[in-house]
Amino acid sequence: MMYFLIIHALLCASVIFLHINKKINVEEHMFPIVLLVPFVGFSIVMVQVFTGAKEKLQIEEDDVSRFKIEDVRYKKISLPDNKNVEQTIPLEEAIILNDSKIKRTLMMDVLRNKPDNYVDILEMASLSDDTEISHYATTSMTLVQEDFEKKISLLEKKIEENSNNTQFLENYMLSLRKYLESGFLSGQILTIYQKKMQNVLDKLVKINPDSKEYLLEFIKTKIATRDYEGCLEMIKSAENKWGDDESVYRIYIEYAAARHDSKLIKEILDMIEQRNVYLSSNGKEWYRFWEGMVYEI
Repeated sequence: MMYFLIIHALLCASVIFLHINKKINVEEHMFPIVLLVPFVGFSIVMVQVFTGAKEKLQIEEDDVSRFKIEDVRYKKISLPDNKNVEQTIPLEEAIILNDSKIKRTLMMDVLRNKPDNYVDILEMASLSDDTEISHYATTSMTLVQEDFEKKISLLEKKIEENSNNTQFLENYMLSLRKYLESGFLSGQILTIYQKKMQNVLDKLVKINPDSKEYLLEFIKTKIATRDYEGCLEMIKSAENKWGDDESVYRIYIEYAAARHDSKLIKEILDMIEQRNVYLSSNGKEWYRFWEGMVYEI
């Protein structure tokens, strides 16, 4: 009986040690089973560990098998020139490295860590002279774009079934915003998705009339699509509700600039000064920029 308990204690200790040192991944609810059910509990955990490792290996193989250039259905779209230096440095190193295994590993790391957050990196990689890096990047951009459209399509179906569900509308708006900011869209397709964004924000503003975020983003989207009808009235409403918020005046000047109204821009800047509106450090730079623009006009 003593040997039985010693062996059980050693097995429990080994599981805890390996888990702490991240050699194996044990779910928290399994620890009581390992401790209270000698040998059987340990065996169950080992089966789960080996099964998980096998599934992870299969996922990696599936990820690689998806990268077939024939599957690319989307035409590459030019993205904004602004690059995040901290994000692009690792990729530059990957392109320079003359080791296929290392380059492939780095690319797979990007893909596993939500590639939609690395569109600028993938765009740069797609232009690489290295055909392997270029191939993986181009195909992964296609997969990211497909994922955006699948999520949006699914939410559209849910909204058709329940058009007043605020949670569905908010999720739909967030998905559209992320897609619009990704840099994938341009031309007529960009306009279509901007209109989708405009429509969902219109609904959200009506459901949540006191939401500053929804109202200002709705105005911003209307300006982006050159649909100026009602914009000035909504800006005035926002000004009355949140007259001490710099974001309101930013939208106001964005509207005035879109209408090429330098006189209105000057009036808004004067309004900010007269009302002593608090400006963040970024807001002060923004103010100085437009102040200089007014003098140049």
